[in-house]
Amino acid sequence: MEECIITYERDWIQGHLAEIFSTASKYENFTRLWKHFYKELVQKPNALFTSPYFLSLKRSTLLTFIKRNDLNIDESEIWKNLIDWACEQTPMLRHDVGRFTQNDFKELESRLKDFIPFIRFFCITKDQYTLGVLPYENILPDTLRNELRKFFESNGEKSPPKDFLPSRIPINHSVPDSVLINNRQLELLATESGMVSFQFLMGVVRY
Repeated sequence: MEECIITYERDWIQGHLAEIFSTASKYENFTRLWKHFYKELVQKPNALFTSPYFLSLKRSTLLTFIKRNDLNIDESEIWKNLIDWACEQTPMLRHDVGRFTQNDFKELESRLKDFIPFIRFFCITKDQYTLGVLPYENILPDTLRNELRKFFESNGEKSPPKDFLPSRIPINHSVPDSVLINNRQLELLATESGMVSFQFLMGVVRY
């Protein structure tokens, strides 16, 4: 297949990061494109979390993203968005945790159990813990739940456990303005994302 380089204007990139990332993550032969926009999203996670495409992300794709140590976003926001993502999976769960049944909590725990070890709960504030984590503490492992209670009830006098994850440290990655893909991938990207036409993408291609 003929290869080409898609060269994007910065404004266009920022407006379509999540859509392209979501589409590219579905195809193994889009690895190069996926990595390209992955670096952009690490620096600006809100572009993904606030996109309607976020809720349809594959579990494995989202987990890989959450494992990053350099996401440039507050930890409480990561947790909040994970809750939203989990509630929107099939079957959908109500977003009002006050109306959760025991089965709702069990289902939510099942959906988030692989993510929980990578959330820096000890790096959030007491208010963030009280409002965003405490209502969902039933889905946390017993040891973690007890450690969090002791930590936040001590008002900073108790240290986090030795094996706690430290704060994420954002890194200013240098992301090139172009990425090499082939014509078939270009057409598939336009068709699957439904956001731009193939003709438009061809307009920003340099052969």
